[in-house]
Order: sequence, then C-alpha cells, then structure tokens
Amino acid sequence: MNRRSALLASASIFTLAVTNLALSGCGTVTVASIISQAQTAVTGLAKGFTALTTADPTIVPVSTTTAVTSYFSNATAVLTELSGVAAPAPTATTLQKIFGYINQGLAVLAGPPVNGLIPAPFNEVIAAFDVVAPSIEAFITANLPSSSTPTAAVDASGVKAMAVRQNARATLPAMDYNTAVALLTVYAAK
Repeated sequence: MNRRSALLASASIFTLAVTNLALSGCGTVTVASIISQAQTAVTGLAKGFTALTTADPTIVPVSTTTAVTSYFSNATAVLTELSGVAAPAPTATTLQKIFGYINQGLAVLAGPPVNGLIPAPFNEVIAAFDVVAPSIEAFITANLPSSSTPTAAVDASGVKAMAVRQNARATLPAMDYNTAVALLTVYAAK
C-alpha cells in the first residue's frame, strides 16, 4: 500500500467513524459525545464481565477475574476523571490509555486458562465493543492532540485483545453499530 492509498483509507475510516457516531444518536460529533460513547462502551464491557463472573464464579479463575477487573476498573477511573466538572481537556493519549487498559484486560482473557474462549453472553458484549471501538478510536486519532505514542507493551496486548475481539465477533451473527451501542447501553445500565 502506498502513502496515497493509506491517506485515502484513513480519511474513509474517519468519515465512517463520524457517520457511525452521528447515526448512533450523538448528533453532532464532539469530544463530549466521544467521551460519552467511550463511557458506554467501557462501562458496558466492564459490567458485562462482572455479570459473567457473578453468574458463574467458576467460569473464569479468580486470579484472571481479578486481573481483568483491575484493568477495566482503571479504564473506568480514567473515563470518570474526564467526565468530572473540573475535568482536564482530553488528549488522544488519555483516551488511548483507556483503550490500553481494555486491551490489557482482554489480553489476559486471551491467555491460559481462558485462551480467548469467551462464553455467552460476554462474547456478545465483546463483539459489540469491537463494533463501536474503531469509530471512537478513529475520531480520537484524527481530532485530539497526542502527547506521546503508545508503548510496545500496549501494542503487544492490543494484538492479543484484537484476537479476542475478532473471535467473539466470528462466533456471532453480524452486528451493526446501533445494535452494538444498544447492547453496551443495556449492560452499562446494570
């Protein structure tokens, strides 16, 4: 792929991201609406995992549950800081940190003893997150200032997390953006 093709592709992805966010009820896409979408996605993912481990505490080992819950809690804490009254202006780096925590949590699920085999209904929540996340990430990359680049550790966990996300989507019927947002909203409200 040459540079021109890459630039055209990134512009298309950004346009799709803005369209998806606008169609999902965000109206005009703003930083605040992106933070709101990210909060719904992250909270839905975290609460979906909690629902899974509460329904059957033996399905995921305690040490794995603790690690995943910790990463998801860290992501939620950063998002909570961004939504406060005296919240700092979000940067791409701040929001990438949130997705880094999510990736690390999902990467834990990619390893033994779970090995990426995610049972229902949490596989649906991961699939919904996988539908929504690229639009949020594309907006972040295109519109927010960045103060640093992601570390190699985040990149490595991102590869494992992507495998878990894609595996979850592969086991389910296709899900559109609005359906994914609706599912994450239901879990976020639990």
